[in-house]
Amino acid sequence: MNTKNKIDIQKQLSEFYSILDFKPLSANAISIYLVLLQIASKTDWLYEFKVTNTILMSKVKGLNISALQRARNELINNQYILYKKGTNQNVASTYTINKLYNDEFIQFEQANEQADEQASEQANEQADEHIITKLNLLFNYIYKGGSGEKIGLTENDRNNLILIYSRLEMYVKDSNIYELMPEERVLDEKIMFWAIKEIYLSPHKIYLNLLTRDKFILKYYKTKKYITEKENYKIKEIIDYFMVCLHDEMENRRKT
Repeated sequence: MNTKNKIDIQKQLSEFYSILDFKPLSANAISIYLVLLQIASKTDWLYEFKVTNTILMSKVKGLNISALQRARNELINNQYILYKKGTNQNVASTYTINKLYNDEFIQFEQANEQADEQASEQANEQADEHIITKLNLLFNYIYKGGSGEKIGLTENDRNNLILIYSRLEMYVKDSNIYELMPEERVLDEKIMFWAIKEIYLSPHKIYLNLLTRDKFILKYYKTKKYITEKENYKIKEIIDYFMVCLHDEMENRRKT
């Protein structure tokens, strides 16, 4: 009997991106992992689920069978997934998503919540400060000609990003307008800037041509509402979940 492997997608992605900071994967491996995570969620987190190579290759632009095999081996070797090859070319392969976060640790933390409250609050503040620093680096790169090296951008990327931001009616010629905005609104703008930058640097860059302002803004505020209803949420949780929602939206538009 195929049991359930319930995964909290926000915690999974948060841990996944944290691991990538010190243990990078190829762009193809990252894309395939996100596709597998999306498929697993649609099965309501069955421990084992089947996917054909054809489906995976159709989800990642320019991916051929040899590139798929290399990327999949990266995920297997780094223990992100378990894999069982189909018995023949007509039988789908079986995958299992390995949970990256520790449920027992989380339960232990909850049981000792009062004792750890101060340390947790400090950790959240540090995490938020870290991501805000990155958001500010991108903002200064776009509006003040700052360096994009620490966020993976070159001088040639600036004009390309400005064109995308302008098409989505996000770019303003006079950045002083941000000084008149409420602090929360400025943070919203910076997070949306960051999301576009992440897609721009990913294999899904082509999907930016299908993205509309209305869909993008609506998706962001729905994400924000969902995450901020939780206690002690972190800004990174908003960004991570927003990226998942955008990925789903772009996949749906590609199919229509």
